[in-house]
Amino acid sequence: MAFRGIRTLEECDATGLIATPNSKRFTGLKLKDGRRLEADLVVNAAGRASHGLEWLAALGYPKPEQERVEIALGYATRHFRRDPADLNGDILAVIPPAPTGKRGGVIAVQEGDRWTVTLTSHFGNSAPMDLDGFREYARIGKACCRPRT
Repeated sequence: MAFRGIRTLEECDATGLIATPNSKRFTGLKLKDGRRLEADLVVNAAGRASHGLEWLAALGYPKPEQERVEIALGYATRHFRRDPADLNGDILAVIPPAPTGKRGGVIAVQEGDRWTVTLTSHFGNSAPMDLDGFREYARIGKACCRPRT
């Protein structure tokens, strides 16, 4: 989707920030190929691989205070044979973790009449990889999340 005044570049590596002489405002990015990309807004969406903190330090900015939230995300994935009638013909189901149970799952159609089933957990207690343990983990998750009667 194109927006007037917004340009996206793919497969280009940024190597640093461009700032005003007093470093009060960022005006673009330095690119690996030597080009300079001028911009009114710079968004760093690189995640953990980001060099943003290094770039800020190179401009004299102090290291920002870091806040860390541990969720101990765990997951296990297995594949199962699929019958087209499974899930009433639906090809995807997502069960988000309940606030109390911290478990969830995804089942998605894959080629070759297969399901990919991923069970997730937060704060430990991951699903086992052996078939019996995996099935039991899914069964318990379903039992704890039944609608109230």
